[in-house]
Amino acid sequence: MKDNRGFSLVELIICVAILSILLVFGFSQLGVVNSYRAREAVKKADTAINDCKVTTLSKSQATGLTLANGDVYLEFYKDANGYWIKLHEGTSSETIKQISKKRVKMTYKCDGPGSVETEVTETSPLRIGFNRTTGAFLAQADGTSVTSIKFYGGCPVSRKKLWQH
Repeated sequence: MKDNRGFSLVELIICVAILSILLVFGFSQLGVVNSYRAREAVKKADTAINDCKVTTLSKSQATGLTLANGDVYLEFYKDANGYWIKLHEGTSSETIKQISKKRVKMTYKCDGPGSVETEVTETSPLRIGFNRTTGAFLAQADGTSVTSIKFYGGCPVSRKKLWQH
């Protein structure tokens, strides 16, 4: 009688093929999950920006053309748990909500020559405000205006642009 203690070469090839198919399917789903996180962050940020604009048009007392003169503005910032939005109304501030967890990256770009994408970090938050009379975006402290906000969800394919003007 034959001694059948091992696997044949054909059995090993079939097992490796099945495992590789499962691994490819599993890794491809990671991009979908991260893309979903970026899309959710875009929705939450878009809602907060629209709410801030409505609040500015209805409650703001300032009519300045820069964020330094605005009394109602949004601040996007990052901490150890992800990205957050804080609404500032006059001297008070209120954290609205967390817009994303750790695996999403948020960047913005301002107008002007040589402008590059800047990541929102703990030390470099993004502030967005609106003009009380026109509803237009207020200029940043350096005189530039934010032209786009992007969210990256793990891979470049899941990049979502919030707005661009």
